[in-house]
Amino acid sequence: AALESEIAVLPQVKDLFGEHTMQASLLDRSENRRRYRLVGLQHELEYWHEGQAGCPPLGDRWERDYDPAELTESERWIPPLFEPVRKAFFDGPSPPALQFLMAPSPSPDSPEVEVAVLLGLHPSLGGPFKLVYLFRNYRCVQVYECVSHA
Repeated sequence: AALESEIAVLPQVKDLFGEHTMQASLLDRSENRRRYRLVGLQHELEYWHEGQAGCPPLGDRWERDYDPAELTESERWIPPLFEPVRKAFFDGPSPPALQFLMAPSPSPDSPEVEVAVLLGLHPSLGGPFKLVYLFRNYRCVQVYECVSHA
């Protein structure tokens, strides 16, 4: 049978497989997920039909707000790298601004911090939503979206 149209029209599916009709075989069905084998393509596709209703639990590690004015000396490299990204994508008004949290301050005698990890809280659900990795030496910012499906 043809892959269900509600799945075939998804941007991710179109990007990977194009606009043509695909034949699919249903392998597994559960409460929130259907798994298909795409015939002739040697791929499996999992479709989670329920949206994200909540965020994963927030661990104890995230105990301080990200505030450029309150960073330690070994963290002073973070704002020049992160602030342009934060202001361009996470400073509101649409979507709403995200609050970012950081792990505890490094001890004063620790070597220079080379990688920083920030956690952005979901604006309405309040839990983990974005993970931001900042790499000092590479001058690189990586942003990941945290989603929970099951």
